[in-house]
Amino acid sequence: MKITIDNQEFEKITSTSRQEGNCVYYKGNWYKPVKKYLFTTEDGVDIYESLNTYYNHVNLETWEIQESFSAEEGSGKLNSSKYKYFSTKEKALEYIDKHKPKEWKILEFADILNRFYKKENGKFTINLQYEYDEKQLLNIPYSKTVFISKVKRIRDGEIFSLEDRVDSSVNIIEKFELKNNNILVAVGKPNSLDILFIDKIKPLFKDVKGNDIYKGDTIYIIPSSYLFPIIFTSFNVNYDVKNYKNVFKKREDAQEYINSIKLKKYTFGGHDCTFVLYQKSNTNDNYVEVTFKDITGTHFQIEEILKNYFRPCRFGKVQVQSFSLKDKAFSYKNPGNIYSIPESMDIDNVDTITIGCVTGTYKELNNIYNYCLNLLNL
Repeated sequence: MKITIDNQEFEKITSTSRQEGNCVYYKGNWYKPVKKYLFTTEDGVDIYESLNTYYNHVNLETWEIQESFSAEEGSGKLNSSKYKYFSTKEKALEYIDKHKPKEWKILEFADILNRFYKKENGKFTINLQYEYDEKQLLNIPYSKTVFISKVKRIRDGEIFSLEDRVDSSVNIIEKFELKNNNILVAVGKPNSLDILFIDKIKPLFKDVKGNDIYKGDTIYIIPSSYLFPIIFTSFNVNYDVKNYKNVFKKREDAQEYINSIKLKKYTFGGHDCTFVLYQKSNTNDNYVEVTFKDITGTHFQIEEILKNYFRPCRFGKVQVQSFSLKDKAFSYKNPGNIYSIPESMDIDNVDTITIGCVTGTYKELNNIYNYCLNLLNL
């Protein structure tokens, strides 16, 4: 027979064993404690003294969970104003989710096609026709396709969006993750950062298209003082390029700008040429990249072609196919007779050169090369 007094369970014993201590006399019988009651958790579970009984507590200052406390002799509640106790980790997490003050606010969700923006009533919508709760979008089935795209940190009002850079210019936010009522930002596997402890990297400036330029980026510059379509490339930029109006983050944007304005152009075989100057820390390593049609090579390769036009020199991914004198053509498929004709060794007699599938004049190629040298000397 068992009884319970003040949350302590007792079992009936014979009067001869009452000397064991902590026994009570109740209605003519002696009882000894079966378990020593310690306390009751927030979720209503009584905790008794036992090496095999475990509980969890939540620190209300840090909102962290301390797991696997054993209910051993002498253990009990810590400062009750600072801690809350639970029978399982799941119950502790439920309490945190319900009671922890949020230090962030989700401003926007998105999927592949749409943006779910937040209304004044706290609901999210795409087109005002349908409204969604935050929990609804965070849970299945929506969470399989809908993701968090913009978050506000409450303490300072800082807003973080996907593709923002944080803590360093190489940490780009790829994903927001909700874990234990905290927002983590994924910046590449396996790294995740707590949104409460990160700094948003501010861009140095914006390019012509409105793209943010950060320290360490590569930029493409078209100086307005030159009369030709020049693209300068600057690596690992760490300053605001105030002296140039035409700065681009993407090379294709710079090329689009060149195509939109009328400038004196260099051509080869009827195809406009574009130039990109690559500047290195060692000026001897600087080079100019030249593109015509869909063929790209360097000024070093052009120099080699001009010197050795009678050989199948390479230019980018293609090579020289043939050349012609003013009255005679030569193909490298059968070069045996090239060296037997003295005229073929005289640069002044060279008329055309075929590079890949494009045929232009030797003079055109020579002009292109000289222009490259001028760029390198700027």
